[in-house]
Formats: sequence, structure tokens, C-alpha cells
Amino acid sequence: MLDETIVTETPPLYNAYGRVGEQIRVPITGNRAKRILHGAINITSGDVALLITEEWINETHQAFLAMIRSHWRGWNPVLFEDRASQHKSPESRALAEESGLRFGSCRGPLRN
Repeated sequence: MLDETIVTETPPLYNAYGRVGEQIRVPITGNRAKRILHGAINITSGDVALLITEEWINETHQAFLAMIRSHWRGWNPVLFEDRASQHKSPESRALAEESGLRFGSCRGPLRN
């Protein structure tokens, strides 16, 4: 399984509870930094490959595909990706095909 998520340093404001009539404190750092966490997991062994980047573009996705290939060298991984543009780009598909990575469908009657 392969996916990405965006992690920000903005605090979740809905997690602050207080008594009725009392002002609550919510720490605001002013830091709006974000990181993209790319991850793939071997569903048989539980082994995980992670990559943290500052942006999510074709190049970072392709770097992650290369990392997956080197991490699981000798295996024949099948990746289940969603419909993100980085996943569907011709460059990413060509790199995956050259590397021997295969793609499974995320959609279907058995997977919903």
C-alpha cells in the first residue's frame, strides 16, 4: 500500500476544551511549515518505507518510487495508488515500469 499525507504544525483548534464562561489557551506558534509524509507498507511483513519531503510534486513521488524499488530489491511489489495526479503522470508510470513496479487497482467490488 502506498499513500501520502500532509502534516502541518498548525494546532487543531477543535481539541481545546474549557469550562463554560472560561477563556481557553490555544498555543499558536506562528509556524506554518508543512511536510509531506510518503509511505509504503509491505502488507505481509509489516515492513515500512517512509520519505519526508517539503513538497509533493512529480519529482518527489518519483524519488519515492525509486526508494521503494531499492528498499524491496528482489521483490516484485504491487502498488495500490489513488487517483492523485502525481500517481497518474506518464513520467511516474514510465519510471515504475522501468523499475519493475506494478500497479493494482484501488477501486473494485472486492476493495470497496
